[in-house]
Amino acid sequence: MAAQPQPISKLPPTAVAANGYLTPLTEVPAPSASPFNAPAPPPATNKDLPRTPSSTSGPTTTPSPYETDPTLLPSSDPYRDMPHYGRYAPSATDFRPDPAHICSTSAPALAYWEAVLQRHCNEETLMLSPVDDDAASALGRWIFAVGSVVIKTNHLAPPGRRRRDYGGVDRNEVEAIRLVRERVKGGGIRVPEVFFQGKLLGGDVLVQERLPGVSLEVAWPYLSRGRKEAFMREARAFLVALLDVGASPTGRRSYVVDDYSAIWARALTPRERKLMLPPPPAPGGGGRVGIGWQQQQQQQKRKDSAVDASPRFRKGSTPGVFDDASSSDDEAAAYSLDNPDNDTRFTHNDMSTGNIIIDEDRIVGVVDWEHAGWIGWRTAKMLHREVRAPLPEMFEREEFGSEEEWVDAFLWKGLYDGVVP
Repeated sequence: MAAQPQPISKLPPTAVAANGYLTPLTEVPAPSASPFNAPAPPPATNKDLPRTPSSTSGPTTTPSPYETDPTLLPSSDPYRDMPHYGRYAPSATDFRPDPAHICSTSAPALAYWEAVLQRHCNEETLMLSPVDDDAASALGRWIFAVGSVVIKTNHLAPPGRRRRDYGGVDRNEVEAIRLVRERVKGGGIRVPEVFFQGKLLGGDVLVQERLPGVSLEVAWPYLSRGRKEAFMREARAFLVALLDVGASPTGRRSYVVDDYSAIWARALTPRERKLMLPPPPAPGGGGRVGIGWQQQQQQQKRKDSAVDASPRFRKGSTPGVFDDASSSDDEAAAYSLDNPDNDTRFTHNDMSTGNIIIDEDRIVGVVDWEHAGWIGWRTAKMLHREVRAPLPEMFEREEFGSEEEWVDAFLWKGLYDGVVP
């Protein structure tokens, strides 16, 4: 059996200044190997339901849906053992980034952020760890809840382990957030502030604001049917407001940052790719252009079929960084990639309940903008109904105690219904 990696808790500490900020380091040691005994994400098959069916009436003593203290939740709560997931109440003792180093890539700023990773990315702040069920596949990344910030990083990958390249994904999230801040009146719904995006300690790192409140996902079991429907109407109105960002400046469907390699870092499912990626232009001209095609065409490389799902490495890429998602696609036939939707207006493209932050009966924030882009309303609706939201075929009917629970479980599928903007 291979040797186990060093626990993350053994990372060396760094000095803390009197104001609570980390003292920048002039020399940063190499990161220790990552843990693999940390909490895994909720099941990837369904982001919009608790991990076990919950009664719509909740426990005998029903807590507030907006409770941020996991110790006050019933033992049956499916997320009680994940204290950082989907719940946050600010505290005076929370870590807050030094304003001097926000969105800076100067040498002192890079040293500061590296020190933040080394001191604060540990088992106590771990929110989610990457799924690691196949040593041959490219590793995802860890997510840490560090006081007032959320850190997404893959710098902890063991030496020699392949990992996904999140550079394009993170740049897309940063630019999408910028567009929303500039052009959308969200009615008090916030998007997170970005504090850092770039390479640190050999990994792709994104540091952004941790919005106070609870995610709709973790609050779901404690909400009434009427309140759930009210949240859905509010989320739908926000999606309509996002259309004010406008249509694609190129006239074609794309992410905000049209990086072809980022398609694979997102680990899109075959169905998702088929819905989102139109065919490449015909050799003689004409035809529609798909996401990432322009950049890929410049590189003289194309890969959008399950016929060829082997790993790809970019010329000049960081050694060990895997640009493709995986070789897990098992469909034998090539994708048709035929989606005739010509709508290229801006959408969030991942409005699952886990990405919606609520407090006191209203939506207060929307997070995770990595999938955002010029996707169009109709395509985003198809993706939501067929990929993002739970599907009845994922579950056994007898797992649910009543018809009400069964219907309630798939309520979020109707997010885009009733509106043709």
